[in-house]
Amino acid sequence: GSGSTCGDGATCPETESCDDGFTDACGTCNATCSGAGSGSTCGDGATCPETESCDDGFTDACGTCNATCTGAGSGSTCGDGATCPETETCDDGFADACGTCNATCSGAGSGSTCGDGATCPETESCDDGFTDACGTCNATCSGAGSGSTCGDGATCPETESCDDGDTEQCGTCNKTCSGAGIGAAVCGDGWICAPEGCDDGGVAPGDGCDSGCVVEPGYTCVGEPSICSL
Repeated sequence: GSGSTCGDGATCPETESCDDGFTDACGTCNATCSGAGSGSTCGDGATCPETESCDDGFTDACGTCNATCTGAGSGSTCGDGATCPETETCDDGFADACGTCNATCSGAGSGSTCGDGATCPETESCDDGFTDACGTCNATCSGAGSGSTCGDGATCPETESCDDGDTEQCGTCNKTCSGAGIGAAVCGDGWICAPEGCDDGGVAPGDGCDSGCVVEPGYTCVGEPSICSL
C-alpha cells in the first residue's frame, strides 16, 4: 500500500486512529495520530493552528489577537480610557503621570492635589498654587477664581501681600497692595491720605495746596505729588 503519514489529513486505519492534518497535540487528534488531541482553548496563550490563527493569552479584542483567536487584535493605546490587560495595568483616559494611572499605563498615577500649582486634567480644570477662592482658580480647582481687587480689604495671596481696605499709600498697606504702607498721613510727603485733599510735596501756601493739604479756592489738584492749577 501507500503507507500512512501522520499529519497528512488522511486517516489510515491500519496505523492511525485519527489524523487532523497536523502533527501537534492539540486539535482533534494528537501528535502521533494515535488518539484524541487535547483540543484548543482561545486565551490559553498557546496557538493551536487547527482552530486558531493566534492566541495572546486573553479573550478580549485588544492586544495582538482578537477575542476569538481568529485574527489580529485591535492593539492598545495608553490614554484611551480602556484598560487592555495584555499591555496595561490601568488606563484613566490620560497619558500623564497624575490621576489614577501613570503616563505609560503601567501602574498607579501620582494622584492630584489642588493647590500644588500643577493642573491635573483628570481631576482639575485649573490650579494656581493656592486653595482659596481668589486668584485665577477657585478653592477646589474646578473653575475660575474670583480674581483680586486691591483696596477691598481682603488679601489675596496670589497677587497681594496685604490689603487694608483702601488704595492710599498710608495705613498698613501701600496703594498697590504690594507691601507696607507709610502709616499715618503726613502733609507734605507727596502722598494723598485722608483727610488730605491734595499733597504737592510741600507745605507752602499759595500754590493751590495749602499748608494743611487742603485744595485752595479756585484750584484743581491732581496726582501724587499733586499738581495744582487754576
